Amino acid sequence: MASRLDDIFEYPYIRNYENASEHDGSGGRSGQRPVEGVGEPASVVDRMSVDRRRTVGRRAGGIARAARLHRLAAPGAAAQGRAGGGAARRPIHLLFHRQRPGAGSVDHAVPGVLPAGGEEIEQGKMIMREWMTLGLVAAATLATTVARADNFTVQARPVADEKAVFATVESVSVVPARGRIGGTIIQLGVREGDPVKRGQSIAVIADEKLTLQLKALDAQIDALQAQSNQAQTDFTRIEGLVERGTLPRVKLDEARTALNVAENGLRARTAERAVIQQQSTEGQVLAPADGRVLTKLVAVGSVVLPGDPVATIAQQDFKLRLRVPERHAKFLKAGDKVRVDGDELGGRAVKSGVIDLVYPQIEDGRVIADANVDNAGEYFVGDRLRVWVSGGQRRALVVPARYLTTRFGIDYVRLQSAKGAISVPVQRGRESPSTEIPDGIEILSGVRAGDVLVQP
Repeated sequence: MASRLDDIFEYPYIRNYENASEHDGSGGRSGQRPVEGVGEPASVVDRMSVDRRRTVGRRAGGIARAARLHRLAAPGAAAQGRAGGGAARRPIHLLFHRQRPGAGSVDHAVPGVLPAGGEEIEQGKMIMREWMTLGLVAAATLATTVARADNFTVQARPVADEKAVFATVESVSVVPARGRIGGTIIQLGVREGDPVKRGQSIAVIADEKLTLQLKALDAQIDALQAQSNQAQTDFTRIEGLVERGTLPRVKLDEARTALNVAENGLRARTAERAVIQQQSTEGQVLAPADGRVLTKLVAVGSVVLPGDPVATIAQQDFKLRLRVPERHAKFLKAGDKVRVDGDELGGRAVKSGVIDLVYPQIEDGRVIADANVDNAGEYFVGDRLRVWVSGGQRRALVVPARYLTTRFGIDYVRLQSAKGAISVPVQRGRESPSTEIPDGIEILSGVRAGDVLVQP
């Protein structure tokens, strides 16, 4: 029977209907009858509430009738009902098999309602236990994965044998801002340290003689303009008289010459005035490049000559000038990387740079080299910084800083052992950041290669 049900029906449903006879009605599903002679199960697998049974619809009557028939068919059902005064109701556990779509009516196949026996209930319990076991195994696996992700295996890594040297912040070039005309400083708009842009006005030079010259030229231009107008009037009148034959043609030539002289004189004075006006405009002292004002060489009211410097501008592109002891000169070459601590630049991130030039001359037992550091921030020209340069390579034990804890001035790490994680004191070395371990710290003693550290 069970194999036949498996071949015909899908998705078994186990339901527990209490007092099924109370919900008997019309319109039930035909053919859903219990098999006579099969005993009732003892365990409840699933319950369907009264409200849910009422929502089944007009087909609920068939389920109720099946339950009642099963109760009447069970051995001793009538005797138990009479002993309890007819009021006692026992739970009816039925196994409902849903008909496969297109398989035909249940009436012409096999009974669609069977009592849920102990075998089906035990199978349900086994499935539930299997799911619970899988959940526990998954949780344990996830916890183990997280724990392994927090562990760190100590390994010997090649690190640069860095040496600390001092470097001076230098500007790529210092350009003076010069006045183009002579005169008196009437305005000075910058101070030492102010950032400036190329073409920005930083001072104004005024020359009173230029103002007087402009006034004189304006008067001359007005006079020449009047002469030009008179010459044009004379030329027009003489030209008419010559055409009528009253005056000889030589008079017309003389009038034309006088007109040309007046117009040319007017143009000359106008051009001269433009020159003086341009000189007045050149009284503005402009910044020659982007950068910062290093020095201010004049004050308001100072008299300067054409070409005198007014201020010095340091270009914004700074460089570090290193002075390396000559014993390390053999390890120094263009293209080597240098490291600047974040504290030196007023930040937390470590900056790296590249040596651009190594000077061939040794001064006072030191080799001079220039290094470029990108996005180094703002600092003072001439500031002294501590820079780490490479003096070769060596192998060292480097661990992330987050695995170290400090208690009472002693550094500890959590070391994984057979008995669990234990705290081990270590000797901290210098910082050794890299691409793989940005917060790397060198460990001088306390651990060895292969040890597994646990994050505290």
